[in-house]
Amino acid sequence: MTKYSILSNDFDSDLSQLIAIHTDAEDFRLCYLINKFLNLKLMRTAHDLSFKNSVASFSCFEWFDEKQFCSWQLVSNHFHFDIAMGENEGLFANETLMTQTHYLIPEYDKVNFFVKFEEEGAAVDVKSIVSQLHDLPQVMTAYLVEKKSVKSKMNLIFY
Repeated sequence: MTKYSILSNDFDSDLSQLIAIHTDAEDFRLCYLINKFLNLKLMRTAHDLSFKNSVASFSCFEWFDEKQFCSWQLVSNHFHFDIAMGENEGLFANETLMTQTHYLIPEYDKVNFFVKFEEEGAAVDVKSIVSQLHDLPQVMTAYLVEKKSVKSKMNLIFY
């Protein structure tokens, strides 16, 4: 069984950074734009990130930059699914669909995606990355997440 880890166990380490992205773009479109404008090579993982005993799964794209020894991940923060509610019996069945949403990091429920990178070698210019993400036409805003503000750190480690 493969272990997917979005953030290292030592989240307070200076090696890892988390950037929040607000956008209406779909995951594959955002990944394409990030690859094009930031010159990355993010690729969709074989399996989405998911919790044990949960219906939620979060799309994930990753790439390891061998030149700078830096790992990159783009992960969705929300998962929407429909639940049928109502009576299904009789001639006039009354069934309505209710949409539920699960969040990877619930305290950032307005964030659509996170970009995480962990530098092992050369230093990455975080301000430049945030600026480039913010300049993408489909991105409403992008900003660096303060590590102290993430309360659900355990949600960021997947098996």
